Amino acid sequence: MKRHNLGKCCIEGCDKKAVIKEMCALHYSRVYSGRNMHREKGDSVKYPGVSTRIYRIWQLIEQRCTDPRVNKFQYYGGKGIRNLLTPYDLQFLWDRDSANEMAQPTIDRINSNEHYTLDNCRFLEFTDNIRVRFYSPKPKKR
Repeated sequence: MKRHNLGKCCIEGCDKKAVIKEMCALHYSRVYSGRNMHREKGDSVKYPGVSTRIYRIWQLIEQRCTDPRVNKFQYYGGKGIRNLLTPYDLQFLWDRDSANEMAQPTIDRINSNEHYTLDNCRFLEFTDNIRVRFYSPKPKKR
């Protein structure tokens, strides 16, 4: 098999020896594995501009709405609750509600019988979320 002398890596500022497609092994693996070389620190890999923390919250919402093996599925997906939020929607809610200033931010559905949507969700402090759930007046049964 004939080997080509490729020279240096074509990525600006990299002086390493090119191995494949005019790139060094590091840059080649980043480009062809789908990882974005230019994402900000703390951004998720699949959704640039969305923090890893937000993406993880979105994954947990998605799991409890779709995976019957998850402990709390019966209260979410089992009742027909669906996640209609994208990670970008969740990032918008995070910024709108200033969740980064909270000690323990949690996602809350305003109407617990409706789906996870942009209009029905907000970030609350953990203690406030518990207070809303357990100490709010319950509708009287007739």
